Amino acid sequence: MTENIIQNKGMIAPLQNVALFNELLDRVMNRKAHLPGLATFHGPSGYGKTFSSTYGAHKHNAHYIEVGDSWTRKTFLEKLITEMGDTPCGSIPNMVGQIEDILCGIDRPIIIDEFDYVVKKNYVELVREIYNRTHAPMVLIGEERLPIKLQKWERFHNRILDWVPAEPLLETEMRILTRFYAEDVEIADDLLDHAFRVIEGRARRACVNISRINEYAQQQGLSKISLKEWGNRPVYVGKAPMRASTGGRR
Repeated sequence: MTENIIQNKGMIAPLQNVALFNELLDRVMNRKAHLPGLATFHGPSGYGKTFSSTYGAHKHNAHYIEVGDSWTRKTFLEKLITEMGDTPCGSIPNMVGQIEDILCGIDRPIIIDEFDYVVKKNYVELVREIYNRTHAPMVLIGEERLPIKLQKWERFHNRILDWVPAEPLLETEMRILTRFYAEDVEIADDLLDHAFRVIEGRARRACVNISRINEYAQQQGLSKISLKEWGNRPVYVGKAPMRASTGGRR
């Protein structure tokens, strides 16, 4: 798996998206027999989707893969089979059959992260074939427009049990994250409020800012830091800094 669970001394960060994803996975796994077994968890980059799904994969012993932009159909099948603990062999049809054999009688969900790449490379129907032959519960994770993109494949779209959007980070959750990224430094509310106003609800940016504040406080020998001590230092908003103008060319 590509990203560690955010935890401290065995504690998991109780963020709302963690709960939303786990509820979704439970719903797909425990659906009635006649109901479809596909679902999506979608939202803007940085909302904590991968973090939430990583925790869910650990909790439910799910098969988890994160699709790459360079992957082909064959690569996708090879990575999925490897994640399932087997050695890929044969052609694409043979590998689909291999996945069917592996999943036969085993109630383990499949989590496919970065599903937008599956859409981009046009092998959505391959995933539908795997689902049709195994009926394994699947949660597909992607960006905000993933549900709209999937409308192109009507037979796939009709097999979605639920579409769950990831939620932006709450201000109270930013305080929770300080336990994981600033364990030994107390960050005052005014400084957290200052950072929260510009991160656009993105958990990743919150983590980066808390880590930077923690690092600066430790460098300064501070056990507590407020907006006053932070001063006019920039807050990370995901953009590269611009080079200051020199007023002319050299």
